[in-house]
Amino acid sequence: MTPASLVDGAPADTVGIDSRGLAYGDGVFRTLRLQDGGVLHADEQWRKLAADAQRLDLEVPPLDVWLADTAMLNHGQATGVAKWLLVRRSEGRGYRPTTRAAQRIVQVSSLPPRVASAALTIAALRLAAQPALAGIKHLNRLEQVLAARELRPGTDELLMCDHDGFLVGGLRSNLFWVHDGRLLTPFVDRCGIAGTMRARVLRIAAGLGVAQAEVREGGAALMAADEIFVTNALVGIWPAHRVETRGLQAPGPLTQRLARELGPPFLI
Repeated sequence: MTPASLVDGAPADTVGIDSRGLAYGDGVFRTLRLQDGGVLHADEQWRKLAADAQRLDLEVPPLDVWLADTAMLNHGQATGVAKWLLVRRSEGRGYRPTTRAAQRIVQVSSLPPRVASAALTIAALRLAAQPALAGIKHLNRLEQVLAARELRPGTDELLMCDHDGFLVGGLRSNLFWVHDGRLLTPFVDRCGIAGTMRARVLRIAAGLGVAQAEVREGGAALMAADEIFVTNALVGIWPAHRVETRGLQAPGPLTQRLARELGPPFLI
């Protein structure tokens, strides 16, 4: 599939030099999986986009507009990736926003391949704490850009900690591990992203009666974990076969159970 994009519903592959997204990262976005010609979990993704936009005081077009743009670009391909971006419109220079109006950008590209299980490494770069932005997927991804320079052959995903050394999540994912039958995931109240797949996995686990908790733990907690996996909207549940130098069963029994409940196309 050839990458393609629309800006406010019209074909375009550039943005204006006065874009507040370009200058300040003043906007939010979602990355979505296209499956069987449609957007997977579209309602949930739009609600999260709207909630994140509200945190920045941005107007959000209705779901049907996003879906129409995506369909225009997708051309009925069985699988793919869509990216929905919402960028505050520019009304002059300066940091202070003067409008809630936002530019709508939709991009569609091919679904990248992935290996069956992941090797994880803890990044040296630490995430800054900013509760006002915690949980949302805003356009300023400089911390992730810097951390990505640490990726080396043999590492599939980097794990990120905050300034105090507590685990937050992956470079492009949320993190879960299992210890003594409990499903654990880091808090994302000071930094990090509260992903839609993270929320879905927590709901599934609750429905299965699995004990779960949000925790503040350092990387040492993973050395005692029985199972580890990461999640995002493209891969669903991605089991880890290694964290640092420690090998793991991948997938573990609870990981498999959660993936079965998550269902196609995320069976492992």
